[in-house]
Amino acid sequence: SRLALASLILSLVSTDTRASSPLTAKCADMTPILYDMPVSNNGARCRIIVYKKGLSLDSDILIKPPSDLGGLKSEQYLALNPQGKMPLLVTEHGNIPESDTIARYLLDRFSAKSPSFLPSTLEARMKSDLLCRLHDMYITTIQGCMYKAEPPFGRFSSRAAALAELREQIGYLQEHIDEEGPYLTGKELSLADATIFPTVIFIEHMLPKFLDGETWDAEVVLGKKLLRWYHWIKVARSKS
Repeated sequence: SRLALASLILSLVSTDTRASSPLTAKCADMTPILYDMPVSNNGARCRIIVYKKGLSLDSDILIKPPSDLGGLKSEQYLALNPQGKMPLLVTEHGNIPESDTIARYLLDRFSAKSPSFLPSTLEARMKSDLLCRLHDMYITTIQGCMYKAEPPFGRFSSRAAALAELREQIGYLQEHIDEEGPYLTGKELSLADATIFPTVIFIEHMLPKFLDGETWDAEVVLGKKLLRWYHWIKVARSKS
C-alpha cells in the first residue's frame, strides 16, 4: 500500500520528524515551513536535502503535514498554493511550490552546509539537471498508473499504455547515468540522486503488481546502471 511505502521512504531518508506548532504568518527571517508527507516521492528529495545537510528541524526548517492547514484542498492551504499540491515551502521570500524549485532553494539557502549536491564539474552538473528534468517531465507525470484507481494517468487514458511509457522513460534515464558511478553523475552526490532515489523505491514496490504474468526482474526494468546505483545508495546509507 502507499502507506507502507511511505513508511519505507521515511525510514530510508529520515532521521528526525519532530513536529512544531503551525506558523502561517509571513515575516522577515522566518523559519521556512515545508508542507509535505512521507508518501510523496517528489517531496522526498527535499527531505533528503534537509536530513543529509543535518538541518535543525527547530531553527533551520520546520516540516509539517498539509493537514495542519486543513488538507491540500482547504481554503487555508489553497491560499498558499492554489494548485493544492505538495510539497510547498513557505518562506519570508514567498510561498514556493514544486519540488525541484524547493530543492534548489534549499541548496542555495543552506549552501554553507555540506553536502552541496552540486558536483564540481560542468559535465556532472549538466547530467544532474538533465536527469532531474527527464524524471519530472516524463516519469512523475504518469507515475499515477502504479497506484491510482482510474485514469487518466497524465496524458494516457489507458493504464497499460501509461505503464509501457513509464518503462520506456525509465530506460531513457540509463543513457545519462555515469558509467563508473557510484553516484548517478559520477563520483559526487548530486540533486539527481536525491530526486530519483524515492521514485525508484516507488517503482520497485508498485510496478511488479502490473506485470501481467511477467516475472519481476529489476535489472530488466531498471537497467544495469540504475539498479547498480540504487543498490549502492541503499548499502551506503545503511553504513552511514
